[in-house]
Amino acid sequence: MSTSNRGFSLIELMIALAILAILALVVVPGFQTFIAKNRVVTTTNLLQGSLQLARSEAIKNGENIEFNAIDGSWDNGWLIQTVSSASSAATTLKEFDPIPSTVDITASGAIQLTFLPVGAASNSPCFKVNTDTGGGHTRYIEVIASGFSQATEVTCAP
Repeated sequence: MSTSNRGFSLIELMIALAILAILALVVVPGFQTFIAKNRVVTTTNLLQGSLQLARSEAIKNGENIEFNAIDGSWDNGWLIQTVSSASSAATTLKEFDPIPSTVDITASGAIQLTFLPVGAASNSPCFKVNTDTGGGHTRYIEVIASGFSQATEVTCAP
């Protein structure tokens, strides 16, 4: 009768765990960089989509649509509001939640942007979206006078 042993020996298991630990040390920092960059891209896409929504609502409704930072900071989220010419009360069309704490949004110019009924923008801000931990993950959104917006990895034109 011969008995064959199946399974792994303790030495084989320890070698496999050592290899796994070395791979984890190499992969984890790269994965954190990937996550940080992905958060910047996701936030940029959300902000640009919001700008496009505000512009399309202005054209569709034939009235001014305001795009505002909540409590004076884009990091707290933003609002798309309509202000009827008949009353000064703002009607919120959509409110966007605060962004992840590791991402920062700054804008040149005012914290309010108004889209006119023809789709034009009241001013031309440049939004900068980056990680607050550094790492060089930065994207920009430029809104031009016609109301169109473009996301890019290079800074907005002056």
